[in-house]
Parts: sequence; structure tokens; C-alpha cells
Amino acid sequence: MTNEASVIGYFSEKGRTWSMYQPLEQYIKQKGRDGLANEFRNDPGFRVVCEYAKEAGELQLRSEITKSVEELVGIMFGLPFVGALDIIIGAVEDACGTTFLAGKLIKSGLIILALAGLGAILKGKK
Repeated sequence: MTNEASVIGYFSEKGRTWSMYQPLEQYIKQKGRDGLANEFRNDPGFRVVCEYAKEAGELQLRSEITKSVEELVGIMFGLPFVGALDIIIGAVEDACGTTFLAGKLIKSGLIILALAGLGAILKGKK
């Protein structure tokens, strides 16, 4: 069984390496999902991430990745990093051959709630 410390260690090291070139979010977005997935596939150390992702699932993996790079993101932590985190998660899915459904269902539910709220606001203005 792979533990969360292994995953945090892996992404802490990756984050430090990636941020040597440019701000972390920019590097991730420039590399893209396919580029990161290829990088992960070619990294023997990535095996621990696949094992953990299959055991723990997307939401826990997101938490561990966030913990591992939050010191590198600093005060800029927010929406730009959330987008970058989505790219990382997608790359993990591709590299591991895994599909995470929980995160997609939660996002779908949030979109539905937002649309329902917008509909209620617009209906109230009539």
C-alpha cells in the first residue's frame, strides 16, 4: 500500500523542479495535460502516484498534491492553481489509465447548483 507521504514527496520534488523554470501554474499550463502525462509515464517514481490514486481516489489525491506544492504557490494560491491542478489530475488519469468519477460528479453538481441559482435570480427580477 502506498502512503500519502510518498505522493506528497513525489509532487513536492516535481513542484520544485517545475518552478525552477517559471511560475508553477505557468509551467503546468504550458506543458499541458498531454505533456505532463508523457513526463509522468517516463518517470519510474510516478508508480507510487498511480498506486495511491487507485486506492485513495481523486479527491484525496487533489488534497495531497495541493499540500505538496502550496509553499511554492504561496500567496498566489487560488483560481490559477485550481486550473493547474485540474491539468495535473487529468495527466495522472492519462498516465495511470484511470478515470476519476467523483470529482467529475461533484463539478457537475456544482454547475447544476450554480445554474439553478442563476435561474432563481433571473426569475426573481421579472
